[in-house]
Amino acid sequence: IREIEMLKLAKLESRIKPLSAKRTKDLVAYKHRPLSGQQQKRRNDRIKLRDKFRCAACGRISADHEVDHVIGLAMGGSDADSNLQLLCRGIDGCHAIKSAYEQEHNGSIDLRLLRRLVAEKR
Repeated sequence: IREIEMLKLAKLESRIKPLSAKRTKDLVAYKHRPLSGQQQKRRNDRIKLRDKFRCAACGRISADHEVDHVIGLAMGGSDADSNLQLLCRGIDGCHAIKSAYEQEHNGSIDLRLLRRLVAEKR
């Protein structure tokens, strides 16, 4: 009887492992589902109001800011409001400076370091 149970268990394990691996892969694939256009606009408006249209790095007030992830989605960040900030747009804007630094150093940047880099560039 013990041998029969062991054989059944071995068959069951071989069927369970591929199934759970597939499910895990599916869950990871949907971790960062993109927002619809309307959802993104509402989220951006909410962040702009929360931050009072002020850039997190330099303090400029403008209606034309970029909503940016503090920790990028590729680095494990989320779309939660607590992981979002407003940054200036444009070629010499804070968002461009932050993106260039992250691309060069393969990682996210601390807000204090970003503020120092912005001050150096301006």
